[in-house]
Amino acid sequence: AEPVEVVAQRPPSHRSPSKPDLAERASPKVAEESSTDRAAVASAASAASDSDRRKAAQRAEGSDSASPATASSDAPRVVLVATSGIQGSGKSSLCRLLGRVFAGSLWVNQDEVPSSSKRQPFLDGLGQALEVALHQRDIPRLVLVDKMNHLIMHRRDLFEQSAKYRWHERGGRIMLVEMSAEGRLPIDFLKERISDRGAAHRTLFPSDEIDGILRSTDRSSDPLTPEEREQFDGAVAFDVRMDVVEKALHVAAELYRLGWAGALQWRMPRDVEVSEPAADLPSWVQVLPASRERPLVAEGWDELREWLRREWAALQAEEDEQRRRLR
Repeated sequence: AEPVEVVAQRPPSHRSPSKPDLAERASPKVAEESSTDRAAVASAASAASDSDRRKAAQRAEGSDSASPATASSDAPRVVLVATSGIQGSGKSSLCRLLGRVFAGSLWVNQDEVPSSSKRQPFLDGLGQALEVALHQRDIPRLVLVDKMNHLIMHRRDLFEQSAKYRWHERGGRIMLVEMSAEGRLPIDFLKERISDRGAAHRTLFPSDEIDGILRSTDRSSDPLTPEEREQFDGAVAFDVRMDVVEKALHVAAELYRLGWAGALQWRMPRDVEVSEPAADLPSWVQVLPASRERPLVAEGWDELREWLRREWAALQAEEDEQRRRLR
């Protein structure tokens, strides 16, 4: 596929993304290619904007040529996808759905850390996940960081940990998925989501205190600074009420825009072998998809949308069954 200049654009708030929005993020030529032509897929996935190439070239300076993944190519081999959003905004739902699309993703969920003091164990687990993702050779990996990241100190931890493991120098990129609300916080919507998941959540259960917790979190949140935004290689922003399928589509399109080597994995007609990493990960870091089912091949963005809807319905059925067992 020919390199295509793609315009990055924040998805519109309060409505589902339209087809032109996705078209601006990914070349329509890609969807027309034969999914059996892996060389063409790899070429298309490596197409990135000129600004992305300049960043990659700058970060490649001084990189270790002996490391498993290097920044010698424009296309990042692994991407850390960091969520940011208040309780009930749909971070975990999005991560689980992305794991169905991009098999082998590592889900680093702070709520699953079995410790009263979560900060350091979470950072240690994140570091281990970064190292595993960089060394994995069989299939592309995403590292899905499921955390509110609503405070400056949280985001600083993220950047410091990625620097510690030389994430950018070794071919990694960082993408922000921001879930917020313009204007008044939709308290009732968030409370309904929290109520629906019930006891299935590890740390936050339905109670009379939820209203106060949500408002307190919102008041204490630190807006992202321009300096912070510069440290992310890509970003998408959604209203918390946007359908999770549309959120996943926009993330997939942004991964393509970044030139990630696995961005079109969902178009490859083969069984994806999701191998378990070596025993370097804590038990609470999951390899997705947990079902190990063979991904259904989609030929283009519209087909991916329909496939995502079916996968989301399957995930909801699994959650319903889990809630029934917990009653």
